[in-house]
Amino acid sequence: MSEETAWIRTLGAEVQYVGSDPYRTRCLRAGNGDEPPLILLSGIGGHVESYLKNVIPLAERFDDREVIAIDYIGHGLSSAPEDCEYTLEDYSDQVEYLIDELGYESAHVHGESLGGMVSAYMGINRPHLTETIGLNTPAGLLQLDPPSVTEEDKADTQEKLEDLADRTTDMLDAGVTRETVRRRLDWLFVNETPSDELVEIRYKIYKQDRVQEVMPQIYQSTLIDDFHLWSREEVENLDVPVLFIYSAHNPGAPEKAARFATDLMPTVEYHLYEHSAHWPQWEEADQFNDDTAAFVKEYGQ
Repeated sequence: MSEETAWIRTLGAEVQYVGSDPYRTRCLRAGNGDEPPLILLSGIGGHVESYLKNVIPLAERFDDREVIAIDYIGHGLSSAPEDCEYTLEDYSDQVEYLIDELGYESAHVHGESLGGMVSAYMGINRPHLTETIGLNTPAGLLQLDPPSVTEEDKADTQEKLEDLADRTTDMLDAGVTRETVRRRLDWLFVNETPSDELVEIRYKIYKQDRVQEVMPQIYQSTLIDDFHLWSREEVENLDVPVLFIYSAHNPGAPEKAARFATDLMPTVEYHLYEHSAHWPQWEEADQFNDDTAAFVKEYGQ
């Protein structure tokens, strides 16, 4: 059987643009119900298609809530304000605006990589908006200074993050080609090769002038500039349940850094995925969907 296309994977979902500038947000929505929705956030440079294997399967696991994947500002087909610094606070402002525009008071906010950082930031700073948070291979773990992480570990992590930055810089400097987009996507996988369709989707998105104009600032803010995500005290005082999904082959930080973070959290469910790198929601989609749905049902209203 050939690879399922994005169209087939999203049959039953709706693409909708919510709100207006500066937070006009492209959403991929599925499911029904009045309970707080599950909002899925992608990593840096990502878009709703990061969750092609998840939106419909997750919606089918619920009968009381929507599942909504979104494009951040500056990403995908959402607004790309030029006067934005693209900080964690800016992305959190967008998510808060979206929750209000959709008519909800709160949501389950789950994210991958940068999305995990945004989810954590909201759990710490805006807990009234978050029923639960999901941290899927989140960035920022080394800010907690895990004692088991050696200087060699830190150097290895830094080398891998610089590789990601180099792949992105090369892509932008080359004028965005399918080859450089594929090389950027390859960083996310260990057991799969990005499909031609996924490469083409991202290529079309990245070729937009407005995306290319803001992308350097986005990467500067996230990969280069110093920023504060959390302290040990803030993690210890997290007042929302946390679903923490990590992978054995994640290039973002060693697994023991994730273990240390979970040891600090008051209410956390931890899963280690053995067969994925930075996109567990793609490489081990069935397990991700099962774990996420079960967690939201257990802890969410």
